[in-house]
Amino acid sequence: MDKSRVQSWFSDPVTITQLTMYLYLFTSCQIELDPETKSDVDVLSSLAVSLDWIAVAQKMIPADESVDHFMLKLAERKAVTYITEQLTVQNHNCTSRHSLTHCCASRQQKLKSEILFANRAQFLIIVIISVIMYVFA
Repeated sequence: MDKSRVQSWFSDPVTITQLTMYLYLFTSCQIELDPETKSDVDVLSSLAVSLDWIAVAQKMIPADESVDHFMLKLAERKAVTYITEQLTVQNHNCTSRHSLTHCCASRQQKLKSEILFANRAQFLIIVIISVIMYVFA
């Protein structure tokens, strides 16, 4: 192995199962779908199915596969956050114009921070996978 390359803190090669990668990408794509393409009901129901699959995968994948479990947990968190946000927006009733403005500003700020967190997490995953692939190439 070339010692001049970036070194991994994992002693063994790190792998991610196809199932984990599929579930993560499926969940991410459902969330990122253009609202014009699919209705909220379709997206929410597909995310509910995705959460069921994630639960099954978490039981099937051995506990020592930490990267798989991390990715599944991240996909689960993204789905639950999105579903919660959508249901909160649908059920939220603002009565006055002032409270509507305040609620929308508050919701937008929260949404921005959640998106920023998700983007950072995705970036870190991509960096980790890239480094792993580079080290073991």
